[in-house]
Amino acid sequence: MTTIKGQTFLTVRAEAGEVYEIKYSTPPRISMLNNTSGEVKISSSEEFAENGASGLYLTIPQNWAVNDIAVPFETVYIKAEASGNIVIERCG
Repeated sequence: MTTIKGQTFLTVRAEAGEVYEIKYSTPPRISMLNNTSGEVKISSSEEFAENGASGLYLTIPQNWAVNDIAVPFETVYIKAEASGNIVIERCG
């Protein structure tokens, strides 16, 4: 696991299978662009747990973005299935 201090703008150069722990000082609102060649998962835990028919995480498909997600926790865990860049903007 790689720990990164949360900033207003981040580009994470992700490696396949690696978990990135992004630590903010307060719970953020974030927008994220997945510019990898696979899915990216976002979770409140480094476990990326399954709960029967559902996963306890958000999934961002390849080359997609999500905007203004309210994150109710100070640490965001990100896991990439493939290598590439993950761009994160703190919105608030």
